Amino acid sequence: MGLFARAEKIFKIVLENNRNKKNLNSYMSKHYLGLFTKKIHLKFHYHFIENNLLFLGKTKSSLQTYLELASRFIYVCQYKKAIEILTLLLKHNIKNAMVYYYLGYCNIKLNQIEKSRYYYKLAVKETQDYVFPHRTEEIEILNTAIKNNPMDSHARYFLGNLLYYKGRVDEAIQEWEKSLELGNNYSILCRNLGFAYWKSKKDFKSAVYYYKKSIEIDSFNIKAYFELNEIYRLTNNNKDREKLFKDIPEKLKKNEQIIKKWSEFYIDTKQFNKAINLLNTTKFYFPKEGEQTVRNLLEKSYTGKFTSENLSGFTFLK
Repeated sequence: MGLFARAEKIFKIVLENNRNKKNLNSYMSKHYLGLFTKKIHLKFHYHFIENNLLFLGKTKSSLQTYLELASRFIYVCQYKKAIEILTLLLKHNIKNAMVYYYLGYCNIKLNQIEKSRYYYKLAVKETQDYVFPHRTEEIEILNTAIKNNPMDSHARYFLGNLLYYKGRVDEAIQEWEKSLELGNNYSILCRNLGFAYWKSKKDFKSAVYYYKKSIEIDSFNIKAYFELNEIYRLTNNNKDREKLFKDIPEKLKKNEQIIKKWSEFYIDTKQFNKAINLLNTTKFYFPKEGEQTVRNLLEKSYTGKFTSENLSGFTFLK
């Protein structure tokens, strides 16, 4: 306890003079998570959050810190304390579908059935974007939500993400497909199914089906284009690969990453002049010093063009 106590004392002194330091508040909250892990009295952590949550702001890091704390209260069956922490998040407008699933679960454990239904309804209304369940405990939380509302396609999608992260691929695919079956036409869901069938199952046919569906739902899902292009490249399907690029929305055709992939297609299919023209007529913005991708593509294009025009008739000795 000695080092923890000294750290707490220093943090409190600095906080008194620097209340606007968000990073410092974040370190302080992690310090109290350490105390919790050491089985120090829970009230200290709650007291800190109650007085400092406002300074953390609406950030992914702060949200996960408090979900982590809530999960630890849940682990020791302190459901009311978990609810208090989660309610503070809502009070300061830090909302996320997992917050509501946690609240629904805690109220189920306290036999507050109507309250749990209320929170489960709110969970479905929240966006599916930027929700990253990754804790083992959240498997039970999401399964409980599904048990109480089998038609909750969002909970099944999140559960699929978590199961895939944990390496339980078949179960993940089952949950994702059930989510889709229940009407969750979410582009990233279909992209995840495509990725799972490609990387884990080596089922290219199913992967292509889901990637196409992902793009059909959201024609600006750039990751789906990249990964579908890679499948076509691996299977030497240049016809569909070319069609994929031609059908991209006009605004997306100006995307630098798309242009690089398109030039790679031209190089792979020995259309070197088209690759050179595409690369030379595009103004690229390099986010970091030493970026070599465009240079490498141009070198391949010019080398390929020179070889095809000047050395195609030569036979080289081995």
